[in-house]
Amino acid sequence: MSAPETNIEKQKRRHFGPIIGIAAGLVFAAIIFVVFLVTMSGPGEEIPGATDEPEVVAPATVTE
Repeated sequence: MSAPETNIEKQKRRHFGPIIGIAAGLVFAAIIFVVFLVTMSGPGEEIPGATDEPEVVAPATVTE
């Protein structure tokens, strides 16, 4: 079944607004995604007393 009306110029005018809206939505989503990546990849908060190395505890000495 074919389309009943195939006026290409009229269809271009009718679809122009929604296409601009979809493009604007994609640009907005891309900006939000970039902001998210920048904020999540920044240096984190330092926890006082936290180090990358595990704490080594000396074994207890036994005295006789």
